[in-house]
Amino acid sequence: MDLVRLKYNGRKAFKDKASKTSWDPGDSKLVTVDAARRLSKFAEFKPTTDGKNTAEEIQAALTLQNEISQEDKQEREQVEGVLLTIESMDKGALETYAAKYEVSLDRRKKTEDLRVQVAGLVEQFGAR
Repeated sequence: MDLVRLKYNGRKAFKDKASKTSWDPGDSKLVTVDAARRLSKFAEFKPTTDGKNTAEEIQAALTLQNEISQEDKQEREQVEGVLLTIESMDKGALETYAAKYEVSLDRRKKTEDLRVQVAGLVEQFGAR
């Protein structure tokens, strides 16, 4: 896995929720190529060659990336499980489940249409 060193030149602390890293002004950290591409869109982040890549930094960056990928995998599996459950729900169960998303369903519609609507909510907002 390729890693890129980025330097943060911002004025205040920055927390990147996607890669679960926090940056203080002047920090230089190793991040994955995807995170570097996303963060480089901000003017405060610049690629740098300053500093050596120590084994500890490399291991920390790889460990963090593995944790993030495992969390994403668990979330996808949870959503897939809920989508399979939705396929067997009747109108009442669909209406109850949609209430978790603060959406009221029109019970006059066909069950299949309601399933599609609830599945869209799950895909958009995640499993609840």
